[in-house]
Amino acid sequence: MPTNEPLHHDDAPIAPRNPRTALIAYAATNLDAPPRYNATNVVHCRGKRLSGIIWRGQQWAVTAYGIECRDGTYSIAKERLWENEEAYGWIMHMRSKGWVDVVDFAEALRIARHRHAPTTPKMTGTPGGTPSNDFANGTQTGRVLRR
Repeated sequence: MPTNEPLHHDDAPIAPRNPRTALIAYAATNLDAPPRYNATNVVHCRGKRLSGIIWRGQQWAVTAYGIECRDGTYSIAKERLWENEEAYGWIMHMRSKGWVDVVDFAEALRIARHRHAPTTPKMTGTPGGTPSNDFANGTQTGRVLRR
């Protein structure tokens, strides 16, 4: 279940009262830690086949493409892993979706950032320096499918 507690404020980490929120914040930022787990559950593909899998979580996988939902219905390109982080970020975006296992997503995001984009870019947003409107105005969903 997603919580409504903020993960950070004014670029300064807060001490979350909720242990789950603390775990999510840690998982998205501590890039040097090894994976906390590797899932062995079977997930049936309902969408596109995943690209080369690097790490497998319960619902999410880190792939050569970036992060992909294991059922093939949602993916985030590796170039977008830090997108809009200082304003809203992927964890806040994904925790608003009722179907997302946020703890698993946060672990996938952390591992993908370590693998594909270990440093925070100077300006987040879409590649090329144009700020993204994915989360600011709700006109896009953040969904990137390779079709």
